[in-house]
Amino acid sequence: MIAPESFLLFLGAVLILLVTPGPNMAFVLTSGAAYGWRGGVAAAVGIGVVDLVFTLICAFGLAGLLSAYPDMFEAIRWLGAGYLVYLAIACIRSAGRKGAGVIETEPSRWAIFVRGLASNIANPKAILFFLVFIPQFIDAGQGSVFAQFVLLGCALAAIGTLFHGALGALGAAGAALAGQSAKTKRGLQVLQAAVFLLIAGRLVLG
Repeated sequence: MIAPESFLLFLGAVLILLVTPGPNMAFVLTSGAAYGWRGGVAAAVGIGVVDLVFTLICAFGLAGLLSAYPDMFEAIRWLGAGYLVYLAIACIRSAGRKGAGVIETEPSRWAIFVRGLASNIANPKAILFFLVFIPQFIDAGQGSVFAQFVLLGCALAAIGTLFHGALGALGAAGAALAGQSAKTKRGLQVLQAAVFLLIAGRLVLG
């Protein structure tokens, strides 16, 4: 359905995009460092699910609808930024309670997964990226454009999930080498809060 040379070119472009430092990379690294490799993988899966959602939105033509109504973009953008600020405040408060000697349970894998969803889906402009990036590797002469779009989008999501999952595990390994002292855990909480604020700032200023 997709010419092998086009698919290889697509994979190379995806890998280049993934190794470029960005908010998602920072998020999975800090999630792995703060909550172990399972936390890093949960964050990576959350990001990957959003990539699948964006793929389907673009494949079914909903991206055009969102583009036609910029107010919807603005609403999603500000709601996403607000939620990320809320998560940052929660991380800082959690770090403060730990600093005061209060024992607090870590968030569940589901909660970390939801944070991964939020960190990625909060940026509606990512939909336009899918709409611009993926069609460059589609050849109408090779069959259904819809099927090619979905296939490439799923491949991007799968590769991204594996890559970010590995980064989450790397973050967990780095934290294990640094030690699991209370001070280190508080620092990781504050670092993740900074990541959430960074993503929120990009949304507001972007």
